[in-house]
Amino acid sequence: MTLSRAITNAHSGLIAAGMRADITANNIANAQTPGYVRRSVETLERRVGDAGNGVRISGVLRSQDFELTRLRRDAGSAFAQTDRLASAQASLHTAMGDIDDPNALFRVISDFENRLRDLSSSPESVPFQSAVLSQGQRVAAQFNALAEQGQSLRETADRDIGHTVERVNAALGRVFELNNDIVSTKRRGGDYAVLEDERQRLIDDIATALPVKDLYRDDGRVELYTESGVILLSERVREIRFTPANKIPDSARLVDSSGILSGLYV
Repeated sequence: MTLSRAITNAHSGLIAAGMRADITANNIANAQTPGYVRRSVETLERRVGDAGNGVRISGVLRSQDFELTRLRRDAGSAFAQTDRLASAQASLHTAMGDIDDPNALFRVISDFENRLRDLSSSPESVPFQSAVLSQGQRVAAQFNALAEQGQSLRETADRDIGHTVERVNAALGRVFELNNDIVSTKRRGGDYAVLEDERQRLIDDIATALPVKDLYRDDGRVELYTESGVILLSERVREIRFTPANKIPDSARLVDSSGILSGLYV
């Protein structure tokens, strides 16, 4: 081995070792950073003819288990859905009141039944008649309040769906841009791990609103589908459409053809 080749070998090894040190330091610094995936440096032997000529850095790899990532994302999506339902149910429970609350719906109905029994024993009693009337009005007021609460929940949910659809569409557009940036950077032999981290965070955010399945291509792109197989992102972005209702009548249902309530369309 010539002196120049020995120096070249040592120089390439020092460059690779220095990059490994940088990557290791970055891994430690970002150990608690949400969405960050540990990196490692991949090196290959560099040869000139039949002789070794040091090493070359072939890329920076993200140590990501895609199946585990999918399981974590699905769990996060299920948790977000359960949390939204629990929040709505808690609001209704608060409106109906606890069983020990004298103003709770069940207590008011129970008191109304007691007043009716009193009146049935003495139908001519004016005080009993007044008590039934007063308690009946309380029951009606409770049901009206619950109806308003339900209406408010429906309208809030409709508005929230509209905002969420806007957020998901914006995230899909950004994932599409990152796909192109990753493909371009990969072709140049550059480091695109940061771009993949951002893309994964966006996919996780999309999944909290809409469960998705991903498919990674060899060129670095990722395609996204709904659980039922509808394409959201492939060669282009397929926008989700939703029109929030300004006012939701009590009789409105998503399954009717009135056009009052809007479904999700791709």
